[in-house]
Amino acid sequence: MDGVNSIEININHYRNFFISDNNNKSTKMRSEILIKISVSILIMNILLSNLILTSYFIDSSIQTQSDNKILDKFSNFESPKSLNDPPYESDHLSNYTLSVKLHEENATVEGNLTVDYYNDDLVSFNRIPFHIYPSGMNFTQKSGNITIYEVKTIGESQTFLDFQVISSEHLMWINLTEPLNPTERISFYIHFNTTLPDGGIDRSNYHGTDEGFSKIFKFAVAYPMPAVYDDKDGWNIDPYLQTGDPFYSDMAWYDFFIEVPIDPELPDFIVAATGELMESVTDSDSTIYHYETHLPVRELTFSASRYFICESILANNVNISTFFLPKSQNYWENFALDVAVQAVTLFNETFGAYFFPTLNIVESYTNYGGMEHPLQVYITESIYVYDDPLYYLELIIAHETCHQWFYHIIGNDEIDAGFLDEGLVVWATDYYFDKKYPERNLYDNYYLQYEIRHYYSIEQSPNKINQSVYECYTSGSDYWYIAYKKAPMILHKLRVFLGDEDFLSSIQLFFNRFKFKIAWLSDLEESFEYVYGKSLDWFFKPWFNNKFLPIYSITSGDYDTNSSVLNITIKDRNEEYNNYQYFQQLTLEIYDDKANTIFSNEIWINGTTFLSFNLTTIPDKVRLIFTDSVLAQSIPGTEYVEFVIPKRILNGMPFFSFFISMSFGIIFIIRKIRNKKK
Repeated sequence: MDGVNSIEININHYRNFFISDNNNKSTKMRSEILIKISVSILIMNILLSNLILTSYFIDSSIQTQSDNKILDKFSNFESPKSLNDPPYESDHLSNYTLSVKLHEENATVEGNLTVDYYNDDLVSFNRIPFHIYPSGMNFTQKSGNITIYEVKTIGESQTFLDFQVISSEHLMWINLTEPLNPTERISFYIHFNTTLPDGGIDRSNYHGTDEGFSKIFKFAVAYPMPAVYDDKDGWNIDPYLQTGDPFYSDMAWYDFFIEVPIDPELPDFIVAATGELMESVTDSDSTIYHYETHLPVRELTFSASRYFICESILANNVNISTFFLPKSQNYWENFALDVAVQAVTLFNETFGAYFFPTLNIVESYTNYGGMEHPLQVYITESIYVYDDPLYYLELIIAHETCHQWFYHIIGNDEIDAGFLDEGLVVWATDYYFDKKYPERNLYDNYYLQYEIRHYYSIEQSPNKINQSVYECYTSGSDYWYIAYKKAPMILHKLRVFLGDEDFLSSIQLFFNRFKFKIAWLSDLEESFEYVYGKSLDWFFKPWFNNKFLPIYSITSGDYDTNSSVLNITIKDRNEEYNNYQYFQQLTLEIYDDKANTIFSNEIWINGTTFLSFNLTTIPDKVRLIFTDSVLAQSIPGTEYVEFVIPKRILNGMPFFSFFISMSFGIIFIIRKIRNKKK
């Protein structure tokens, strides 16, 4: 259509020039020029009508992806050796013992963290950073904090270690007396006191009342937590962020002791904590609980309330328990436990075994729908505010349970690549609902595909997936959208392309390769490529790294009645704003002038694409339809683009060009008549 508009402008320019210049040019000269232009236009259109401007030819058949000639860089990809290796090396992990005591009267937790730190990196360390997150958490009136009393080495000659607390960065650095070289260990303990923030807002808090049987103490990411060193960033010393889940932890061995007070006038505390309860010891004023994880985990958490109701069941060799308040009993009782069992069962079958002996689903006060921690997840107590509380409760339990596979067993940097675990978990949560409620046909008119297509028209912001939380801040991207909406939709799109068998086999391979390790997007891609047998760069690079979806436009269409060939050009108007070209299949339909479908098939669109079709019926309109998992920028209510094919007469000449040529001819004849009269 752009070409038609430019011809209109040029013709009008020449026409105005010739008609208005009677005073300066002779009639004979104007007539000669008119004749030359008219003849030139006629010849040009006759020649163009017999040309086929196309890069390849389609004859009522589907173009397959292999036609894209994408380099198969994995032709010699070997079977992963790690499948038969142990998931971790015990002697290459750090060891921690966390002993804490809850002081109910002032909502503090006094603790000792005994550290046996193993340097599994290839560099020597003169100091080691620990996160102290509570000072960055939201509160109502009383802020959170960690006070460090002392850091001292363990051994015959104990030495106090210098440390610096940088409150604004929610960080503590411990200075070592000598370099810690690769494969070496150092042992010390940290004596600290955590003040829990008040209000039912953040990941750690205390909230509720004894009178209302609703008080809960929640201790999560609330002790000095060792930072991760990696090849990408060195020490990852990110502060506590309010966007996403700002955590990144290595696997380690943990032993956990929790002391809670006894008040003869109140019910005893019920404690939910990371690990299996091995023993408890009660004296006159407190009870000490000892928990073991049996396998390495990434962190520890506990929650305590005098009013928790607990339900438990042994399923899939896992002791699954729910902890909830009396006010929520109508929603939680039996139902929450049943959801957890079904989620664990499905995810075991789909991804791989949950290795741990316990899993706790715990009600909590929070502004989040839920929050994942190893062997224990927290669920908001505010489900009653939703139109369908039971649906929302099931959604959050299934989602947070799935994080045991993606975030915990397979770890990732949630600041630099938070979309990885969240994308997988949101996809898996929808998969859970589809399997449990097949009659709902969740993937028919899948809600995410419409949200993704219409996002830019509503929000007007870029939406690259593969970026850190900090990059989201600077680029104006919405982290929640890219991690919880777009990333799972791209995974669904990949599932549609690969088919269920290959897609799920790839996820299982990914799980087996990276359990108890840290994974990145490239690791996920390689797992898919191994199963698929070819490179998937053509898929992963644009869909995870481009800022904008494609905007498809059919920019030209031309049907030659002599050869019965229709040529069309499809362009992505966003191509210049992205780093990678999109490849995807769309439905293309062609209609005659009575709206009958004369062609309908799936075609591959690879950037700007030229297509040709043999059609015995004269086409009237071409439509590119956004079906199923097709992603393209659009506005609500418009799930296609179309193009009306210009009419042709006289030897295949386009009607518009014929009209212009005839107009010049008529003008010429009129001028000849006028000249004769003169």
